Amino acid sequence: RYGHGNFTSVDGVPGRSLARLENPCGDMTGTPYCSTRRNSTGQLALTRARGEASLTAGTLELQLRQAPAGVPALFAVGTEETRAPAGDGVICISGTLTRVTPVTFTDPAGEMSVPFDFGAGYASSAVAGSNLYIQGFFRDNANGQSGLGVADAVRVRVRL
Repeated sequence: RYGHGNFTSVDGVPGRSLARLENPCGDMTGTPYCSTRRNSTGQLALTRARGEASLTAGTLELQLRQAPAGVPALFAVGTEETRAPAGDGVICISGTLTRVTPVTFTDPAGEMSVPFDFGAGYASSAVAGSNLYIQGFFRDNANGQSGLGVADAVRVRVRL
C-alpha cells in the first residue's frame, strides 16, 4: 500500500490500467510533519489546514482528523518546530506557544475544525513570510498513561 485515497478510472471505464488517486485531504495548505503515536482508535491523528494563510484574506481552517469521537480537542500554534515526548505522543511545536480558541469536541467521526482568525491574539506571531507551526491535541483517556492525545503537526507559510 503506497498511500491513502480513492482510485478512479481516468476515462471512466472500469477495468482500465490507468487510474488517478484522489487526494483524501482535499486542498491542503502547508506541509504536514512530525508523526506521533497511534491513539486509542488505532490511527495516527492528523492536523491539517485548508484555505488561504493570508493576513489580508485569511480563510484558513484548522482540522483535526482520526482522533477519538466525542472528546475535547484544541489546536496550539508555535513559532518553531521541535520533536519531544509529550503526553501519549510527541510535541512538534515550540518557541512562542499560544492556544487557538475555541476548545471544541470531536464529532462522531473523530474530526473537528475551527477557523484560524488572523486578527485574534493567538495569531500575533503571524507575519508575512513567517511560518506557523500548528498541532492538534485531544483527550484520550483510553490510550496510554497521560490521557493527552497528540496529533501530527502542519507547517504553514503566512502571506500578506
